Amino acid sequence: MAIVQNALYANVAQKVRHRVETQLENFTDIVPDLCMTVPSDTDIEEYDWMGAMPTVVEWLGDQTFSQIRSAGHTLRNRDWVNGIRLPKKKIDDGKTGYFDNLADRLAGTFRKHPSGLLLDMMAELETIECFDGQPFFDTDHEFGDSGLQSNLVTVEIADVDNPTLTEIREAVHAVLKNMLTYRNDRGELYTFPTAQPFEGVTIYCSLDDWELFNEAFTSALKITVEGSVNGVTNNYTLVNPTIVPLIGQSSGYFDVYRSEGDAKPFVFQDRQKVRIGDKFVTDVLEKDIVIGGNARYAIGPMLWWLATRCKWAQEA
Repeated sequence: MAIVQNALYANVAQKVRHRVETQLENFTDIVPDLCMTVPSDTDIEEYDWMGAMPTVVEWLGDQTFSQIRSAGHTLRNRDWVNGIRLPKKKIDDGKTGYFDNLADRLAGTFRKHPSGLLLDMMAELETIECFDGQPFFDTDHEFGDSGLQSNLVTVEIADVDNPTLTEIREAVHAVLKNMLTYRNDRGELYTFPTAQPFEGVTIYCSLDDWELFNEAFTSALKITVEGSVNGVTNNYTLVNPTIVPLIGQSSGYFDVYRSEGDAKPFVFQDRQKVRIGDKFVTDVLEKDIVIGGNARYAIGPMLWWLATRCKWAQEA
């Protein structure tokens, strides 16, 4: 009898594990939109590639190649775990129909967890340090020859509790215009001067302001930075930015994020994907089978120049 029951328990455990693993394969979240995924093979990763690449120069004499500036920034992986209990007496009685629901919900917790970590971090970005030793959103970023730069700005409006469509458009214009002036540790512009659509822009705002932001960008926004580089003027057009409402975010500010190809403002450090296993399948002294999983990863702030926080201030 025990052999038969153990085989039944093993079969149920295998089916639940398989369902969890299948559910983990098919999901989408906000992490790929805002995070660079960096494979990790150790407990702590060092990000010593934060400096800008040297520019190409004419070869006129001896080769003089310089090192990429290192910021000595590190990020430690963290361990994560979760699981469910499957009562053996339910298996004995043939009452296992709800196990599929438990499996789906367990997979859901793992699927949503990285995004939850990211959103929690985004709410604290005025205090969490970036690679340059400053808070991610700060008025005093400096790295090498960049000079002092700010990605924490304030815009005065008539009523901080009721921004108008015009004020929202003007504030986003000011934010993007400022982002176009950011320079790397070699004193060079991050954004190459050209005339093109301003793509990869996501605006995170409060739920109360969501409809206003959507309405504010039903038409394109033109952004021009004074002056030119090599005769080329910074002319950009913002069309249909992605507007994301965050429950719990106050109406006193909004955040603008940019993604430039593989470059994203945050990093998802992937040490170990979720692994699913079971325990106590044949242990007669355990009343439940445990189905659980563990993973190792971390999320951290990185490229501050791809993000700006704009706070409303009351006009004097």
